[in-house]
Formats: sequence, structure tokens, C-alpha cells
Amino acid sequence: MTVSTRPADDSTPETADHLQLAEQRERRTRLFGLALFIVAETMIFVPLFAIRFLLAGTGRPADLDDGLALVLTGVMVASFAAIHIARRAAQRDRWPTAAAGLWAAAVLGLVTAVGSGIGWTDPALDAADHFGGVFYLTTGAHAVHLVLGAAFVIGLAIQAQRGRFARGDHTLVDVAYWFWAYLLVLFLAVDVIFFLV
Repeated sequence: MTVSTRPADDSTPETADHLQLAEQRERRTRLFGLALFIVAETMIFVPLFAIRFLLAGTGRPADLDDGLALVLTGVMVASFAAIHIARRAAQRDRWPTAAAGLWAAAVLGLVTAVGSGIGWTDPALDAADHFGGVFYLTTGAHAVHLVLGAAFVIGLAIQAQRGRFARGDHTLVDVAYWFWAYLLVLFLAVDVIFFLV
């Protein structure tokens, strides 16, 4: 992973301006790529949410345990708070703090994914019925996104600990932050659609 494109000698004003423009263009490109990725991923989850209502209606198993979902929501919100702290630290070039926040976000995200797996053991869920089948598919897809996102965040944390980011180079942390925000919104949508409706 390359985290800096600055040459050793950028002392002339023309070179410095050129480098600044190149860095701004690279940042915009990465964020635009993330936006396209999020649109594509939304095209996966919106149909899953619609299928939930088309196949299972608005009902849900009466004895479905929503206590674990409430706890996992708190864990997911805490993971977002951690990545928010990491992003703020990265923007200030405080990389040890950024690394700690990234590690915390990744670990809490993995706890959420494992907790979702534990939630699949709820006796009220049955993969053979419409509600259970769509529940397993949707929460499983979200858990996969959490695990892959956590792997990316762990990679960033390792790079931050090793001092691999140049001063002012926090674009990848911004990308991770916005993807994590998307995962939080998805998690809240899953909660509302499967536990509150």
C-alpha cells in the first residue's frame, strides 16, 4: 500500500503546487470510488430489505430475542465512535492515537459480527421460513462486510503504528471512516426492519 506520493525534493513552488494538486486529485478519486462502492452495496441491501416484507410481511416471530440486537447496536455505535476518534487524530497527524482508535473500531466491529452469528442460534429463527431465511441472508451479508471492513481498518492501524503515513495524508482513514459510517447505517436499518417492524 502506498501512502505517500511525495518525492524527496519538493522545494520549488511549482513542484509543491503540482504535488498539492495531485494529492487533492488522488483524495477526490478515492472518495469518489468509495461513493460508487457504497451505491453498489446499497443495491444489494435494498432488495434484501424489500424481500423481507414481500416474503414475510410485517410480522416477525413473537419470541424473537431483541436483547442481543440492542447490545450489538451499542457495540456498533461504540465502534463508530472509535473510528471517529481515529479520523480526528489522523487529521491532526496524531498517528498513535489514530492507530488506537482504528484497532478499537476493528475489534468492536468483529465483536458485532460474532454477536450476529450468536444471534443466529435464536430458537425463534428458522431458515426454512421466509422471515428466518431473509434474516440469515441479510445479517450474514452485513457480517461479511463488517469482517472485510475490519480487515481494512486493521491494515490501516498497522500502517499507522509503523509510521507509514506522511504528514497530512489521512485519505485512507477518511475512506475507512465513511465506510464504517455506512456499516452503522446498515446495521441500524437491519435492526429497524427485523426487530422493530
